[in-house]
Amino acid sequence: GVNQIGEWSLDKRHYGGAFPPKGLLEPPPQGATPAAVWLTGAFNEAINADPTWPESKALGTIGWRRECASEAQVAAHALGRKLIGSSWTWAGIKSLTFVDHCELKTPWGKGFKWGLILRQTTLYSYYCTGSYYDSLRRDE
Repeated sequence: GVNQIGEWSLDKRHYGGAFPPKGLLEPPPQGATPAAVWLTGAFNEAINADPTWPESKALGTIGWRRECASEAQVAAHALGRKLIGSSWTWAGIKSLTFVDHCELKTPWGKGFKWGLILRQTTLYSYYCTGSYYDSLRRDE
């Protein structure tokens, strides 16, 4: 729906800490509003017209919804398998623990979700995007 983050999303707030990635802004899905179609085209036109556009680790328009991966998807993903049961420090705050294929235990309690962005070749999660990317460290 409108004003909700779905599998496809283009929002200026996604790029507050990083440039939109060149070549990763996929068009909106069938039935999207004309504004979404126009805005995506305008973004891509501007990005492609600038030969000095910087590299970015930010997501494109796919993968913003945080849905749990299935057990089978995690089992088939090399990094996903390694995350299960591991604990990490984020921005100096211990610990984020990947309990299972869906649950992320945090210092703020249980009930948080994590998932894989299966269309990307690299695993990113909310905690790994933008300015937080370099502050996620595995606990010893």
